[in-house]
Amino acid sequence: MKTNLIVLFFTLLCYSCKSQNSTIEENIQDSILGKWRICVSFEHGLEQHPNHCPEMIFLENGQGILEASEPSSRFQWKIENNRIYFSFQTTRDKELFLSSNAVYTCQLYHERGLTFLKMITNESKSWYLLSK
Repeated sequence: MKTNLIVLFFTLLCYSCKSQNSTIEENIQDSILGKWRICVSFEHGLEQHPNHCPEMIFLENGQGILEASEPSSRFQWKIENNRIYFSFQTTRDKELFLSSNAVYTCQLYHERGLTFLKMITNESKSWYLLSK
């Protein structure tokens, strides 16, 4: 009987952790919907603040638009385990994207009434800071 209670406890604990992680993931996915400005990028040890902040738009249907040049670059996105995955239908869209990376770790945070999304590349530790 005692063993059954212990197994039940750990089963419920594991289910609770899994439910909590999926809720966090869903909140990130819901929170990034809309238009963001790319304020700062950090690549190859250099921090850059563009004169014209490109805009990135995340749509509910998993589609997105990067308005950095004319015409805009289109992409598909999804979030899993605090990572955002990008894919492209055309080579041109991929070439116009932020970098050659298709996977970023994302961190969402709030500061002084603003919402920020930091996208960090896994290989080079470069990152992009977007504000909403």
